[in-house]
Amino acid sequence: MAEAIRDADWSQTPLGPSSQWPASLRVAVTTALESPLPTLLLRGPRLIQIYNDAFQSILGLP
Repeated sequence: MAEAIRDADWSQTPLGPSSQWPASLRVAVTTALESPLPTLLLRGPRLIQIYNDAFQSILGLP
C-alpha cells in the first residue's frame, strides 16, 4: 500500500498534491502505513481513506 499511496496522483483529490500536505498529514500517513496493526486513516469532509497492508484483509482484499 505504501507504494500505491506514494505513486497516486493526489492532485486530483481534495487532499491535493502530497508534496503540499501539512506535516501532520504526512506523519499520520507514514505512521499508518508503517503500523503492523490494521490501520485506517480518514481525512477531510469526504473521509478519504488511506489504509495499510494489514487493513486490506479486513476489506477482503488480497
